Amino acid sequence: MRGVAAAALLLLPLMACGDGDKASDEVAAPVLRQSCPDQGKGMKLSVKLTTAAPPRTGSNVTWQLILRNDGSDSGTIVVPTSQLGDVSLMQSGEEIYRWSRERTFAQAMQCFELRAGHAARLELGDDILEINQGQYEATATVASQQSPATYRGPFTVLPR
Repeated sequence: MRGVAAAALLLLPLMACGDGDKASDEVAAPVLRQSCPDQGKGMKLSVKLTTAAPPRTGSNVTWQLILRNDGSDSGTIVVPTSQLGDVSLMQSGEEIYRWSRERTFAQAMQCFELRAGHAARLELGDDILEINQGQYEATATVASQQSPATYRGPFTVLPR
């Protein structure tokens, strides 16, 4: 039951926030549009991976990609489909989990403004984390036309 209904849910949870470091990082919730103006040339984007709650085996997980603009210019983030991003977990060089696996995404362009010095939280749809507890290597990507470098870092899945 991860088809079009799940893709439609992806359009709803896009909310803006700071990464918790300082109050000036907070931005208003971005307004998604289908008509996208020129992108900012002075944007310097980075992505960080978080979850809404500590990840536990066999439990729901809500992946959050924190997209930050540390550049000198504000700009428009353009996402060509309803897939805002992706997360994968690897162990010993083998992919154990990928959020987008078995999902379909609408071909619907969307965009939002990201001011210089601000961040936006892109929430991926909920998923059940059906993997063993333990240490993983996480990768996270934002599916925008002006994608930041892939996030890579350690990730721990706790016991239920």
